[in-house]
Amino acid sequence: MPTTVFAINGCGSRKDHTPVQCEDFDWSFANSVSLQNALENFSGQIAYHLPSHKLLHVAKFTEISLQPKISQEPVQGPTIFTDGSGRTGKAIVTWRDGSEWQVLEGHDDGSAQLVELRAAVMAFQRFSQQPFNLVTDSAYVADIAQRLGHSVLKDDSNAALFHLLKFLWCAIQA
Repeated sequence: MPTTVFAINGCGSRKDHTPVQCEDFDWSFANSVSLQNALENFSGQIAYHLPSHKLLHVAKFTEISLQPKISQEPVQGPTIFTDGSGRTGKAIVTWRDGSEWQVLEGHDDGSAQLVELRAAVMAFQRFSQQPFNLVTDSAYVADIAQRLGHSVLKDDSNAALFHLLKFLWCAIQA
């Protein structure tokens, strides 16, 4: 059964079919001013059902959840400390390996935030194959690391920033 598209002026048919579950439609209606405006003068009925494709009916009963890559709780793995200095351009990653401290040092010309981001990227490069705990004093890096997994990147005029964000985004998606 085809889905009827609601007209913006509210002149839909007497019975419209939406290919979503009732709860999803109710949430969308409560949270979308555009949908509320589109249905403002609608006086017909709304039926809820999925199209008749077999895969959609299987999907209805299949629960899918993505494992988050970011945890607010410590994970089993090394604790990695990162820091960066905008003044010197140094990006530092350090961690304890047995009884010795290990250090990676990098450099980036740019703002303090860019250098801090470089240090985080270096940590993700070094520990790409295992879970680790990242400790940073940069609210900028912490915020980006938490949000980037659910973000879409757009090419930026700052090529250095875009390169670092793209690498971090790919590391979090992997």
